[in-house]
Amino acid sequence: MEQQWLIEDGVFPENVTLEIKSTLDSLGLDYTIQSDPIGHLDSCSGLRLNSCSELGPSPCIIPYGSVGFISQFLENNNKCGGYNFPSKLWYDNKSLSFSNLSKNWGSYMLNDDYLVVSLGSFQKNVDGLFKMFGKVIAGGNALFMKPLENNKSFNGTILMHATAQDTLDNLINDNNYFDRVDSDTLIVISKPHIVLNEWRLFVLDNEIICCTQYNKKRQKHYEEGCPQAVRDFANKVISKWGPDTGYSLDICETHDGYKVVEAGCLNCSDLYASNKSNFFTKVSKQGAKNE
Repeated sequence: MEQQWLIEDGVFPENVTLEIKSTLDSLGLDYTIQSDPIGHLDSCSGLRLNSCSELGPSPCIIPYGSVGFISQFLENNNKCGGYNFPSKLWYDNKSLSFSNLSKNWGSYMLNDDYLVVSLGSFQKNVDGLFKMFGKVIAGGNALFMKPLENNKSFNGTILMHATAQDTLDNLINDNNYFDRVDSDTLIVISKPHIVLNEWRLFVLDNEIICCTQYNKKRQKHYEEGCPQAVRDFANKVISKWGPDTGYSLDICETHDGYKVVEAGCLNCSDLYASNKSNFFTKVSKQGAKNE
C-alpha cells in the first residue's frame, strides 16, 4: 500500500524539519507538513486523500510529531468526511505506561524501586515519601518523580525536598502550562539514580532500525549510533518483551550498568541524530503492510 507521511509543523526546530523534508525527498516518499491534523483531515486540503473524492483507495497515513499531535490524530479516528482511511500508529498509553513497562521488564528498568501515588497524595505526604525514597544530592534530600502514563504531561525530574511543595502546587494549579495534570494525576516516585550517558534506539518488528546518543556525561549530546554493549543490552530487553511492534527505547548507563529509562511512541519520539533514512525507509515499509 502507498504511504503518505503527515509531519507536524512547528514542533521541531526549523533545521530539523528541513532535514526531515530533505530525507523524505531523497527517498521519494510522499509527505505533507501540517500543524492541525483534525482541521486538516476535515478539509482534506493538502493531503492526497483520493477516498474523499471517490477516486479510489487513499494511501496509508503515517503521522509524526508531538504527543499532542498524535493524540489529536488518534482521537479524530483518522476520519475525513466520515471515511476511515488507513494509518500507522504505535500509540497505546496502557502498554507504554511505566507500570506496564516495569511489570514486563522488571530489573531492566532504571526506576524499578518505585511507588505509584497521586499528586494530591504526594502533596499531603511529602515528608514521609522523602523519608522512604529520598537520597542526598548536592547537599539536599531528593527523589525522582515522573508521570505514570506516557503522555508527557510533565517531564520526569529530580525533586528537591526544600522546593517540593512549591513544585507540586505549580503542577496541580497552573492550568496554563499543565492542563493535563491535577491532584488525581498518578505519578511514579523512586530513588534518584546517577545517569552517565543515554541513548535512544528505535525498534520495529524486534529489530533495532537506528539509534542515537542524546546525553553524554549528563549533558545534551547528539551523535548517531551507540556502543555494541548498549545494543547487546537492548536486544536482551527486546527479546524478553515489547510494548508494541514499533517503539522507541531509551537506555542509560549508570554505575550499576545499563538500564531502560522508558519506551515511547514511534510516531512522536524525537530522532535526534539517528539515521533518518533508515528510520523513514523501515517505517514506510511497515506502513506498506497495512491492510
